[in-house]
Amino acid sequence: MLRVNGLKLLNGKEISFEIKNGEALFLEGANGSGKSLLLKSLARLIPSSWTQVTFRAQDISTFPVELWRSKVLYLPPDVIFDPELTVEEFLEEPFAFSLYKGFKKVFEPRKYLDLAQDQMQVLSSGQKQSVALLRAISLNPDVLLLDEPFSHMDSQKRELFFGLLSQWCKDGKMLVIVSHIEVDLAGIHIQKIVL
Repeated sequence: MLRVNGLKLLNGKEISFEIKNGEALFLEGANGSGKSLLLKSLARLIPSSWTQVTFRAQDISTFPVELWRSKVLYLPPDVIFDPELTVEEFLEEPFAFSLYKGFKKVFEPRKYLDLAQDQMQVLSSGQKQSVALLRAISLNPDVLLLDEPFSHMDSQKRELFFGLLSQWCKDGKMLVIVSHIEVDLAGIHIQKIVL
């Protein structure tokens, strides 16, 4: 369970919520309302203050930042990558870090791709989003913070990911999603908050 009490965003807004294992939180609001700020604050990528934020009943300040970011993974709307990397290399890149030494993969992203040898730089925006989301799922965080993950995907690809994320949640994971596209996660309780 992720419980947030009195998280103060850089834009002055304050928010509180609770997400249980197997649930999703959908953030709505106009551009500039603080949705991305909230995700970055939860990922501890920007300075934030809060009354209390706990993850599985433990205060998040007790987690080293690197460990926290392996448990709570932020996926930005624009994929950042080394243009020289192939898709295969991009998928494997995080596993070179000591944090993932001995990591056991429970999800194989390659079975959803037919372009593993392609260079990342030649992919369409939708393909880049797909590869980045598959990589994020393969890192098996407890919470995925998704910032406009479907904006460049066609409807068929979105449906595939709705199914993957539904299954991922059913395995006890949590999602926080910012999207201007309606998200349909079958069988998953989705809370909505308007900022």
